[in-house]
Amino acid sequence: FRSLESEAIRELNEAYGMNADSEEYAGYDVDQDEKAAKEMVKKTGDEKSGTYGEVQPDGVAAMLRAVGAKPGMRYYDLGSGTGKTVALAWLLGLDATGVELSDVRYRASCKALASLPEQPPIKADGQRQGLRFKLENIEKTDFSDADIIFANSCQDLSFGSIVPSDRKSVV
Repeated sequence: FRSLESEAIRELNEAYGMNADSEEYAGYDVDQDEKAAKEMVKKTGDEKSGTYGEVQPDGVAAMLRAVGAKPGMRYYDLGSGTGKTVALAWLLGLDATGVELSDVRYRASCKALASLPEQPPIKADGQRQGLRFKLENIEKTDFSDADIIFANSCQDLSFGSIVPSDRKSVV
């Protein structure tokens, strides 16, 4: 897994048109983030719901290693923002899904998706892994097939009743 990280982060940088450590990149800037924050407050009624922050790619890779991620596992990012963790998980061979409520951030992730390679650099069990972004409320998302669930900056989300502890890694 570790041996794939450098290539995956290089591909991520290419897709996002810059250093993927930055929250601003070609096609997404501060003005769009402010618009997305207002959109989230309008949709949820919660002032905190517009808060957005990203985990840097090296941190995402370390997190995936820490939970024992392996090619072919199902990865969900709930509140996926511009999609970087989802894209990186896919580039590392996971079957990856990002779920985002903000149309602005969802569109940014879809734009970056078009710049990713046509297939991940590795395959699990000879099968091509999926990469998808969904524009929907995470509370209505079925992620019962997930092996790994990532949720950063999701306000008041309780996994206790929806994630069997014997089956998933929630980070």
